[in-house]
Amino acid sequence: MCLFYEITMGENTSYLFGTIHMDISPPEIVKKALLTSDKFIMETDLFSLSNNEIQKIRWQSKFMATQNKNFQSLQYIESVKRNLRPLLQQFEAEDFLEHLIINLTPLQISLVLLANERPALKSSSKEKILDLQLMEYAKKQNKIIDYLEPLQNQLELLHGWKFSFDEHIEFYDYVESHLFSNKLKTYSADGIKNFYFNQNITALRECLIRSDLTETKNCPKIIKKYFNDLGHNREIEMVNNIKLKMQNSNAFICVGAGHLKAIVDGLSLAGYSVNSLPINASFLNIKRHKFWLCRMKRLLIRYVPFGHFALKSSWAKN
Repeated sequence: MCLFYEITMGENTSYLFGTIHMDISPPEIVKKALLTSDKFIMETDLFSLSNNEIQKIRWQSKFMATQNKNFQSLQYIESVKRNLRPLLQQFEAEDFLEHLIINLTPLQISLVLLANERPALKSSSKEKILDLQLMEYAKKQNKIIDYLEPLQNQLELLHGWKFSFDEHIEFYDYVESHLFSNKLKTYSADGIKNFYFNQNITALRECLIRSDLTETKNCPKIIKKYFNDLGHNREIEMVNNIKLKMQNSNAFICVGAGHLKAIVDGLSLAGYSVNSLPINASFLNIKRHKFWLCRMKRLLIRYVPFGHFALKSSWAKN
């Protein structure tokens, strides 16, 4: 499978593109396809949150107010500190520890541990994730902007606001108990980006549904439900909404790359002609080169004396 598809039904032609929420510039062929479309459809309204922080605070406060006394559980807090401290030390961010325990739900902390990444509380203003770049381009071209699901639906799922605190703890305890198992994988941002540049849709799908976790012995129902809702159940709704929103229009649809296979299969079963389109080889090769170059720079900065100064002078312009 690949990242880019043409969808046809009758005389209408639409496009489907798989994205990741990272600072990557879109390929030219994708921008040209967006230019020929009259509607831009995103997976979810990711960016209304920045215009409505009050709503986010209300959702978070509602959860925290009902569960706050449980957050004082010494056993839980000490467990989180024990697991997060090595990770945060790796990123020179141990000062985040107390802040994370207070502000993240146990389910969110579980996902941080699974990702093996320092959690970003605020994204850099200099970074523009791929979805946002495409959206800004669509706005400049005066395209109709639409979404497959409301922001509230995704936030409630991602943060686990529909689950009870006991379910959160059950989720966390199971992840913690299996964290160092050889069968359990962690996916770093660099690893996911490498999957993306290689158009490894199968691996991106696994990052989403986490069968290595859900198919373990005695996996709690809460974990199976969470990843099933994140993947399969949402994808059924996505396919239905895509069919509805593509009617009588030439649409450009972008969704998380991990959802592509399910959506392509769903549209094909519904009678749509879905054909893969090649993405510029130069785009993929350049991005892979930059990916490995960035990794090399980080290793040199960490392990080579004075490497940082040498890098500044020779690679800073890349």
